Amino acid sequence: MNQFEQLIRILLEQKGYWVKTNVKVNLSKEDKARLGKPSMPRPDIDVVALCMKTNTLYLLEVKSYLDSNGVYPEHVTHSTPRWDKYKLLTNDMYRDLVIGTLRQALLNSGECNEETKVKVGLIAAKVHKNRIDTLKEYCHNADMFFWGPDDIRQGLRDLEKQGYADNMAMIITKLLLRN
Repeated sequence: MNQFEQLIRILLEQKGYWVKTNVKVNLSKEDKARLGKPSMPRPDIDVVALCMKTNTLYLLEVKSYLDSNGVYPEHVTHSTPRWDKYKLLTNDMYRDLVIGTLRQALLNSGECNEETKVKVGLIAAKVHKNRIDTLKEYCHNADMFFWGPDDIRQGLRDLEKQGYADNMAMIITKLLLRN
């Protein structure tokens, strides 16, 4: 399990979301063939978060990229899309198939209902050349969820104010943010 995804899970849960990480989606052979990827493995959604207040299910790409150049906005905004890293955000056919398949599976299991809206989004701990506003504006205009480094830092500050919990995120947050 990706530790950064686990941290994001904790931050979303503290904001009232129901969260699952590394959710596999069982696309059919026919769906994979339509995508031109007949032998692709099952898609894996980094984080699936349900906001009960709005009855919205968010399928989230979660990228830390802390020791790299970060998320390049142009890879998400369709100007130079990256099939391998951001296909949920950039490939309409892939996104529609994944949303439809996962939504039906969650309907069948009772984890969402017919009125549940489904949206995609991005959580990025680092953005290339700090062009966060470009990603934030694009995601807002595309009706996508977005958290950047400042949102994550604020979530950690909020977490630090909570009572003690025996999990790595809480312990590290309290150690780093304690006066």
